[in-house]
Parts: sequence; C-alpha cells; structure tokens
Amino acid sequence: MDDATYRDYYADFVKRAREELHPIGLEIEETEHIDKEKLFPILREIGAFGWQTPEELGGAGLTIKQYYPFMVELAKIHGGIRALVHVHNSLAHSFSGMANDEQKAE
Repeated sequence: MDDATYRDYYADFVKRAREELHPIGLEIEETEHIDKEKLFPILREIGAFGWQTPEELGGAGLTIKQYYPFMVELAKIHGGIRALVHVHNSLAHSFSGMANDEQKAE
C-alpha cells in the first residue's frame, strides 16, 4: 500500500475506531463480556481481519511498520480487542505464507 493510500486508510480507521469501537470497549469493561454480534461486523467492515493478509489474497497487505500503529490505536480502545485482532492477523499472515496456489485461489 502506497503512503498516500495508507495515510487515508489509517485516518479513516482511527475515526471509526474512536466513534464505533470505543463505546464497545467501554461496554466490555462494564459487562466483562465481548459482544461479538456488535464487535465483529465493525472489525470486518474496517478490514481489521485482513491487515496483514497480502493484497492478492484480499487483505490490506500492510507492512509491520504500517500495522503497528493500528495495534496502538486498538490498545487505547481496549486490550482485549487489540489482542483478538492481533492474534487473527498473526495467524492469517502465517497461513497465507504456507498456502499453496490452489488454496490461495480459494
């Protein structure tokens, strides 16, 4: 992802995180429960589950340097949300590197 696209993508994420994810983070603290019906659709819409997945496989293809600021912002919202997104991205990134051409086509 080129620098200009990244800046816009990141700025949009920060805005949405503060507006949409912050209230969910507060709710998690209050209820001690992650409401996946509220959280996961937002994370999918902002592309959080594909940040480290290569672009050719449908992800954002962020470099580590680009990815870390997203994790910092999520940590400000709620550590549990950050951990959930980071674990998913780490696994997706690892699996994408191990997939053969047939699996990548799926």
